[in-house]
Amino acid sequence: MSQPRAAIEQCTGIVARHPDDLSASYALQAMGVAHRELGDGTGALRLVRRSLAASRRTGQPERVSDVEATLGSTLALAGRVREALSHLDTAVASAKGVHAARILVRRGGVLHILGRDGEALEDLRAALPSLRAAGDRVYEARALNSRAIVYDSLGMHTRADRDLARSERMMREDGQRLESAFARHNRGQLAYRSGDLPSALRHFDAAELIYADVGERDADLELQRCRVLLASGMPDDARQHAEAAVAILAGNTAYANSRAEALLVAASAGLAAGEIAQARADAQAAARMFRAHQRERWMLRARRTELTARWMAGHTTPATLRLACQVADRLEALRDQEATDAHLLAGRMAMRLGRRKAADEHLEAAARARGRGPAIGRAIGWLARALQADMAADARGMLAACRRGLDLLDEHRLTLGATEMRARATVHGAELASLATRHAARTGDAKQLLRWSERWRATALTAAPVRPPDDDALALDLSALRRTTRRIADARADGEPTAALEREQARQEAAVRSRMLRISGTGRATSEQFEHARLVEALDALGNATLVELVDVDDLLHVVTVGRAGTRMHVVGPTETAMSELEFARFGLRRVAEAASETLVRAAAGSLPGAAGALERALLGPAVDALGDGPVVIVPSGRLHAVPWSLLPSLCHREVGVAPSATSWLRARATPAPPNNRVALVVGPGLATDGAEVEKVASFHQQATLLTGNEATANEVLAALDGAALAHVAAHGTFRADNPLFSCLRMADGPLTVHDLERLKAPPYRLVLSSCDSGLATAAGADELLGLSSALIGMGSAGLLASVVIVNDAATVTLMVAVHERLLQGASLAAALHQARMSLGDDDPVLAVTGQSFIALGGA
Repeated sequence: MSQPRAAIEQCTGIVARHPDDLSASYALQAMGVAHRELGDGTGALRLVRRSLAASRRTGQPERVSDVEATLGSTLALAGRVREALSHLDTAVASAKGVHAARILVRRGGVLHILGRDGEALEDLRAALPSLRAAGDRVYEARALNSRAIVYDSLGMHTRADRDLARSERMMREDGQRLESAFARHNRGQLAYRSGDLPSALRHFDAAELIYADVGERDADLELQRCRVLLASGMPDDARQHAEAAVAILAGNTAYANSRAEALLVAASAGLAAGEIAQARADAQAAARMFRAHQRERWMLRARRTELTARWMAGHTTPATLRLACQVADRLEALRDQEATDAHLLAGRMAMRLGRRKAADEHLEAAARARGRGPAIGRAIGWLARALQADMAADARGMLAACRRGLDLLDEHRLTLGATEMRARATVHGAELASLATRHAARTGDAKQLLRWSERWRATALTAAPVRPPDDDALALDLSALRRTTRRIADARADGEPTAALEREQARQEAAVRSRMLRISGTGRATSEQFEHARLVEALDALGNATLVELVDVDDLLHVVTVGRAGTRMHVVGPTETAMSELEFARFGLRRVAEAASETLVRAAAGSLPGAAGALERALLGPAVDALGDGPVVIVPSGRLHAVPWSLLPSLCHREVGVAPSATSWLRARATPAPPNNRVALVVGPGLATDGAEVEKVASFHQQATLLTGNEATANEVLAALDGAALAHVAAHGTFRADNPLFSCLRMADGPLTVHDLERLKAPPYRLVLSSCDSGLATAAGADELLGLSSALIGMGSAGLLASVVIVNDAATVTLMVAVHERLLQGASLAAALHQARMSLGDDDPVLAVTGQSFIALGGA
């Protein structure tokens, strides 16, 4: 199994010498197993049948039963289960002692494939005493591995973990490297079932190293990674692994079962990615294959996936409802792990068709999951309870269920260490949060809308930040990535081809990202939920300022204002209108920043007042009248994070702060400044102004750490930023919408990415980024952001000054000096930006637009 090609070569030589029947039976059996491992099902069956014929000529019953069991296993993997069980039953009946025990292990594995876990467990339990007594450690380890898989399927995770750990140890000690990889692989699957996604990925990585060492590439490993990434809310990554599994199995005639499973997992990934038609086709194909293989449990799972695709496409009929109910009931009878999802689907379909009795029955069945299993599964149970209560007009019950479900998902999220995984995993709570915010908006309760909006907004920032491990491998990967990126820039400057370097860059980025996704969380949160007590605290902290929180409820923009006049809700209009007006306004700002002459500047600036007015109406609507006359703190939704708020007519002459959530703003306000008063000033390469503002700012801070030229390397910059009270980085910035955590600042030796910054022990308390687009991020999960600025806020920076569009370099120098002058006088970042803009006036449109292109994030 570990070296199938070598086995085939040796056995071919034996068979060529025309050995006696006993030797031939062993050689042909080994060749059949080796061909099976290489995916040649037809060749495997032919060779094992020849082995069976030779074994019968020996007249040795034990030899015959052993080969017959191998034939049964090979037929089962090829999907011919009726024949498989017939041969296995015959083999068991004719064998005794340890020989019978070995066959029971193989039959137990086949019974599990068929979903007959109770019978499988009986076989495996019966086999183990005989194997131990005979000292057959290899088959004992195999039996433990198989029993663990059955235990996992039955929800007995502690027993499964114990068996797998022992199996892996025995296989490793006895030199069975490939089968030790199987056990480690299964430990990853068990971690996934238990909800520990980072551990699952680490186990899969360890198994993959062993597979690679013995020349194997396992399709099931790709499928398991796909499932983990789907649970992490990362459908695009998941789909890549599903496609890899399908590619590995292409042309494989030995593992028809695996091909069907690969299609089903690909269908699930397609649904999560929104590719509904392809997902439905994949699920239908998988269902046909499972039916042919007589794997009822898996056929039902495939039908559920197909029905989900129909429901998502809006195709719900009485016929599909009947089928969904039948699938749910049968999965329930089989005690299948997907029964909860099937009942939830049937309940949703019944609700859509107005069949309240059927909806209530299936939602009640799904709701039973809220008391068992991993956090995500229990949250599905609470979602079912919330839908059931909402259907019954039980607002209190619905909100309580939403709260309990989101609490469970918080518990799950805190196990995740990677910023990206925490953000994307919030997709699981989107519907619970939407139910609650929809109710609050419908009833016009502004305080309730604010609380529920906060409950699932920027939640990735409420997990205690996790630093990547200080290992040499990660540092080397990041350093190699910087070198490659710099070589690409040099090659482009010289007009040389870059395709090979870009492929290497993509490989290195994938390696870094892979390491980050495997980091476990701390299990600790940094803040409480935004309940009534926090609302009072927010009012106190605001003083004469007004909090403005934007909430998207079913694509209709609502605004909640909190200020001296109380807490009010305002209905504005379609979110898409706001998005459209935002793009038009950002385009106008870019035109001014990039204009090549004063005439072009004046022409571009002339269109901005109209764009600003339209944007204000689309974003704030009637809420403009509730802004008061003091400072404003804006909490935008994730999709509207890149608004240049100071461009809006009602905000252009007042202090404006921005925060991912009201909770994060309160936390930033309460964060004490470090006692060291250390200042770090950095100038990256290639700036048209050579970072001219930094020389002036350095004169304000005589003890500042100043890094310019070749001194401004990534590692030196990280050391300077770590724990600084104030930092200013003048460098070219690149926002990566395709991979936001590789957004970067250009240093002397290459890019300083978000992943680099996450290695800081303590982020700078206040940070000024005078680069273009440094405040941009990608919306992810339910209402999360991924990017340079959001990562720094999540790590604990109390304030950040960054731009949300391209800015004019020369005007930025003037603006930054004015900002630092106000910071030196004790102003907050928001106040310093406002005062700097006011001091520069509106006479120079480039200066004015540059000031409007920056936002002050946080509360410092």
